[in-house]
Amino acid sequence: MHMEPDVGIVMPVYRQDSKIFKEAIESILNQTYPYFQLVIVIDGVTPNVDNIASAYASKDTRITVIRREDNKGTDVALNIGFQFLQKNTNIHYLTWVSSDNIYYPEFAGVLKQRLENSPSHVGLAYSGFDVIDDNGKNDKKTDAWNEPLNQPKENLINEYFIGYGFMYKKVFAQKIDGYRYTPIEDYDYFLRLTEHCGITFVPQKLMAFRFSSPYSNSLQLKNSHEKSKRRSYLLRVVMKETRQRREKSLPFKKLYRSETFTENQYTGPTVANNRIIIYIPFNNLNVRDHLPKHLQTEENSHLTEEWIHERMHIFMNFTLKSLMNQSNQNYLAFIVYHDSSRQFIEKELQNYPELPFNIRFVPSSEYEKAVTTALKGYEYFYELHLYSDDAYHQNFIQQLYHYRPAPQTKVLICQNGYIYHSMTGELGEYYNFASSFNCLLYKVTDYLKGVRHNIFTPSATGIWSGAIRLPHEIISDRVYMNHAHKHNVAFSFENEKKQTFRDEKGEPLNLIEKTITDKAEKQSILQAFLGPDYTMNGHGI
Repeated sequence: MHMEPDVGIVMPVYRQDSKIFKEAIESILNQTYPYFQLVIVIDGVTPNVDNIASAYASKDTRITVIRREDNKGTDVALNIGFQFLQKNTNIHYLTWVSSDNIYYPEFAGVLKQRLENSPSHVGLAYSGFDVIDDNGKNDKKTDAWNEPLNQPKENLINEYFIGYGFMYKKVFAQKIDGYRYTPIEDYDYFLRLTEHCGITFVPQKLMAFRFSSPYSNSLQLKNSHEKSKRRSYLLRVVMKETRQRREKSLPFKKLYRSETFTENQYTGPTVANNRIIIYIPFNNLNVRDHLPKHLQTEENSHLTEEWIHERMHIFMNFTLKSLMNQSNQNYLAFIVYHDSSRQFIEKELQNYPELPFNIRFVPSSEYEKAVTTALKGYEYFYELHLYSDDAYHQNFIQQLYHYRPAPQTKVLICQNGYIYHSMTGELGEYYNFASSFNCLLYKVTDYLKGVRHNIFTPSATGIWSGAIRLPHEIISDRVYMNHAHKHNVAFSFENEKKQTFRDEKGEPLNLIEKTITDKAEKQSILQAFLGPDYTMNGHGI
């Protein structure tokens, strides 16, 4: 009996190694589930690709080749392929495959069967995968890359975990627009798709992802700062659009809350119910009176136009880089300034590109209102502290979302980090017992009732040293970078080397544990905090 294909597969291709391209096509043709239609979209004709695609199409009627003379990008090619498949009323399941990956024989059949056997609201199935090199050999990344795959769909706004082997129902695809925003077309598409359907994970490895083939997007991103920066920009755009859609969608809000992830009956903060806001004091806190007399500057110097000009330069060229380098952009950052400084702040901001949507300057009198507005719909609130001249590691926001604090904990304290002098290039491993790099934990209901954890206790080791007296937990990883620079009178690399404060038992309260001298190691650490385009130039900030 002849069966019509009910699975539609699109393979976009531009330039590709002939051997790798053939392996990808043959892996689809060798599927144990044979009832599919494969559309190869050649996005800018190259001779070897065209010849190979044509040869396979001439031998197998399940293959259709669509050619475009000009290369317009993966998203455009996908939309062309799926528009063609949408016309076939027999096709009910859709997927797309890369021209450099290998799809195991059970790929199509297992994913289709999982969708068929799942509840009707489930519209996306995805699987585990192997990571391979150009020669098809397994890479050691496989286990690490598969570890975060099995998550609830609410977590998708914080990280892409769908992987590279997936299939979805056409009925849900018809509810949204097509692909866009290469090279994050999958992420954007699945964020929109999952607003209409549930997801299901298949732990079986059904395909092999070729990590660094000659024409892969991953290799291009690795080798091009411009493309990497564009990807980061598009991620922020997608995050902003997603939040705006979901704030307007009451049905999605209800669904979002009702499917909150629980793990071993854990009921605390999760990715789905927690709001992270970074509180960055710019010049609203006058710490002058708490400094030793020989370090005190002119009274109210932090309110002058000159001070604001210098500190804005540091923020834009150091701290902002750290914020924009975060692997998880699902946070808000409020840089809080003294109300009397509004004119100077607004004038300085005109000298720089527009800030990302999730980072903004607010006057001190408006901070509480900005926070409470942002907390609508959330159960928990993390207020993360950061000075306007310091930095956090690129994965710290992501780490916070997955951290599971005890119910009684009120603050997370980061004791271990780095100290960096941007003028001399000195970098050292740093320890601070009562670090100002901390995160206050609130239930939103408590915060809205006026509950505040008062930790402002200026001391020799910082202004928020009161945190250590609250019920707390220690973040042991090196997640912060304390920035010593020519305008930082209260903190210097040289002073920290000379002076170690100790408690009553003689234990150190602050300590440079090791100075890092290897240039490559220093560069690697700095880029993990400040982004791949950050280099030590010897001029400082």
